[in-house]
Amino acid sequence: MGNIHAKFSPSASKRWLGCPGVIKLYEQVPEIDDMSLSAAEGIAAHQLAEDCFRNDRNADYYLNTTIEIRKDLKFKVTKDFAEAVQVYLSEVRNELSGLFESNEIFNGDKPFLRVEEKVEITKDCFGTCDAYIYSKNLKKLVVYDYKNGIGEVSIEGNTQLMIYAFGVIKGISKNFFHNIHFSEIVDVIELVIVQPNLFNENARIKRSIIKVDTLIDWVSNSLLSGIQEALGKNPRLSVGNHCTYCKAMTICPEQIRHAEEALNSKIDPLKLEPANALTPEQISKILKASPQIINYFKDVERHAFFMATEGVQIEGFKLVEKKKTRKFNEEAEPLLRESYGNSIYEYKMLSVAQMEAMLKKLFNLKPNDIKEKIRPLLLNQASDITLVSESDRRPAVVIEKTTDNIANRIAEEINKPGGFLIN
Repeated sequence: MGNIHAKFSPSASKRWLGCPGVIKLYEQVPEIDDMSLSAAEGIAAHQLAEDCFRNDRNADYYLNTTIEIRKDLKFKVTKDFAEAVQVYLSEVRNELSGLFESNEIFNGDKPFLRVEEKVEITKDCFGTCDAYIYSKNLKKLVVYDYKNGIGEVSIEGNTQLMIYAFGVIKGISKNFFHNIHFSEIVDVIELVIVQPNLFNENARIKRSIIKVDTLIDWVSNSLLSGIQEALGKNPRLSVGNHCTYCKAMTICPEQIRHAEEALNSKIDPLKLEPANALTPEQISKILKASPQIINYFKDVERHAFFMATEGVQIEGFKLVEKKKTRKFNEEAEPLLRESYGNSIYEYKMLSVAQMEAMLKKLFNLKPNDIKEKIRPLLLNQASDITLVSESDRRPAVVIEKTTDNIANRIAEEINKPGGFLIN
């Protein structure tokens, strides 16, 4: 498969299953090397994790080394970067260790781990599974997806992991069992998402159980039918949260229609009021309409940037360098250390993930024993509250409605630079 991109990529499956017509729209979008910094950092994190797994090392072994994605995209392995990857490493290794403890080994059939392995559903639907653990004796498969970003990904109905799981079982069946039925290979499948950089610590590791028969039914009735619909003559276009990061948004007729509807029906364009003069009902309508409007403007902005980089003049706009940031060059650290010693470094306690790795390495503690030791010392609390759609899975925060409470919040916003009140 090499570096060829799948037409039906598992990582984009939520999009093309929700909007089958996007596949044909992609054919009209020019190929642009517009990899974001966060996406490149995610690739670097996966590369670091793979090296750690294959060489049986912890992430801090690679501190201060550089990972090159391409000539203009290089990442230094900082302490924070290594800590995030270590959460993923520890989770997978603890699971493997636990399976060895609970697994009676017959005829050398030990649980095994595979990382960054290619999986294929069809010739147009394939990808790379971050990691999986398989136990033949327990008929158990655990499939992992590592997410380096700060946007929370739901585990429920996660089509990317379900595709990986099916591809993994298909590969195991072919390579080890001479194509016997899937139900004879696996009974229980556990899907796991590891997101160490989430602000909500309780959501950093999410698990979901799916039976193999349920997975087979989903592949037959949803996945393959979705692919077939996308390859049809007039595949359906649909707007939803799957549109995020879609590269076809600038030419999508359904997106444009939704933006027009939002502008013309959900908001009265002739009577825009200051924010503090709006009723809760008006605010609700505006907030519900804003994603379509904002997304459309962002799409136009992205397309304008692409045109500008191709030499097209956009009246009233120009390309400039982004804000410059100061950082030390490669010669700085040894020279500053020679002059000022260790005072150039900060000293702080190990993170939770690093502490778990240290306890396991130095004291040979079992995963459950480690968790029992540190659980009483952990504190999980939110940094603040935020306003989201009611479809969000987090429970609502109950706020006592008082005049003083509202007045204080408004006063805080007024005193902020760029507060929400319109003069």
